[in-house]
Amino acid sequence: MSTNSFSSSGRMSTTRPPTVVPTGVSTASISIQDLFSKFQELEQRVSYHDGLLRQLEELQAENAHLKKMTNEQSEEIATLRAKLGSVTSSGSVKITKTVPKVGNVAAASAISEMEDGNVNTMPPGTEASSWAVVAANGKPRNKVRRRLAAARGFQPVSGDQGFEYVYIPRSRRMSYSEARRRLSRLGVDNWRVLDVCFPAHSVAGLLVHLQYKPVLLGLLERAKVPVLTDFDPLDPQHLADPTYATASIDTRLTAIATIVNERCSRTLERLRYPVAVAVSKFFLANAMVSDEVVSEVLSSKGDRPTIRRHRDDPVEDMAMDLNTYYYNASSRQVSDPSIPSSHSIPLSPSTPSNHQSSLVPLTIGLWNANGLQASTVDDLLRHCQSFSLVFITETWLLPPARLPTSWQQFHLYGSPVAGQYRGSMGVSALVSPRCPLPVVEFPVNCKYALGLQLGRSLRLICLYLPPSLPTAEVQSVLDSLPLTDDTIICGDLNVRLGRLVGDSRTNMRSCRVIGTSGHDG
Repeated sequence: MSTNSFSSSGRMSTTRPPTVVPTGVSTASISIQDLFSKFQELEQRVSYHDGLLRQLEELQAENAHLKKMTNEQSEEIATLRAKLGSVTSSGSVKITKTVPKVGNVAAASAISEMEDGNVNTMPPGTEASSWAVVAANGKPRNKVRRRLAAARGFQPVSGDQGFEYVYIPRSRRMSYSEARRRLSRLGVDNWRVLDVCFPAHSVAGLLVHLQYKPVLLGLLERAKVPVLTDFDPLDPQHLADPTYATASIDTRLTAIATIVNERCSRTLERLRYPVAVAVSKFFLANAMVSDEVVSEVLSSKGDRPTIRRHRDDPVEDMAMDLNTYYYNASSRQVSDPSIPSSHSIPLSPSTPSNHQSSLVPLTIGLWNANGLQASTVDDLLRHCQSFSLVFITETWLLPPARLPTSWQQFHLYGSPVAGQYRGSMGVSALVSPRCPLPVVEFPVNCKYALGLQLGRSLRLICLYLPPSLPTAEVQSVLDSLPLTDDTIICGDLNVRLGRLVGDSRTNMRSCRVIGTSGHDG
């Protein structure tokens, strides 16, 4: 049988057989790539395990160190317990080694066992200053001084009352804390020294109560510290600013008074309200501070009482009823036709201009609230039923606040106070439903004044002038008021008129107010 293949034409076929690629070559190439990737993966794993091994070695070393420290501390605790046991048995022990801090647990255990035993007082020196001895000798704080201070508030007044500065020399500049620290070393009770000031280059002042002054003088004498009895803080020679060297005596007096006034103001700001009230009397008596500053500081204190009396105080109610009686009597006097008509009030716009005008009773009240609260309105109006109109100064109200009352109300809102949820200043007016005259507000164009017009021409201007308001601005406010022949000015002007009203003092704005009232009639 022939193995050759022939075509149908009888010739031999020339077609070449297909080329066969060996499968072993491609398989080897794929295996090399797999091995290389596996090698890289193994290399990464080895690097990661090396890092873990290093961390493990570090942890082992740290663990060994901690075990060593724990053993040492256990030995220290055992030593302390043995010594404390000897204290309990014999009643005394002499610790010759300073005990280090061994942790809260050991400290609590040592203190607990030490409190159970009767530990005697250790001798002074290094042994007595060790931690264990100091912890063992802990004594409760002496509260005798606090009890005495609290009891003084309920004892009858005796001895000298008031405050005074004790002036002593100082050799160099020092801070307030350093001065108090040095006074404490001399035995002075710093809580009895209300203020430390430096009024001159080489002088320190200590503000104390008159009853503590002898004690302070005794301590200073024992320490050989002289007292400057003739020192005057208002003497202009204490001015260290060279700009005042050639100034006139009036300028120097004004400058030193301003400095002392500011210093006393800061002192009052630091004191509590009851103490500040008493100290301010000493400052005012010695002309060291102005009335305006005292009023401003005391009114801004957070611990100042907001309610001056109990709501049901019968004495205050009686005084209010007495005032109401006088107001009613005054109204009846005004309505008497036999009284001259210089204070008459027109009844209506149709009132003729002759002297036969009709008169109506009109009563006006004024109250300084120092912060008007909605809860106090009913109590206020309960005592003002006979009033036709009530002005309220220092309401501290901010827009759009309204008072819960059926009385007609007008408001000159106050100014916001930074950092507090209230305002300052402010004037309000409450008009009774039984007021015989129509009341409308007229513009005053001043943030310190609220203007109301009653009837045809009667005008009421209620002012609140803060104590801190400069005298020049007070004069400007008074000059800007729209005054007429039928204008009445009232309010809280914070003015001291002296003998004119039976007062013992005057202030700068009194001249302005008297001058304005005299000029305008």
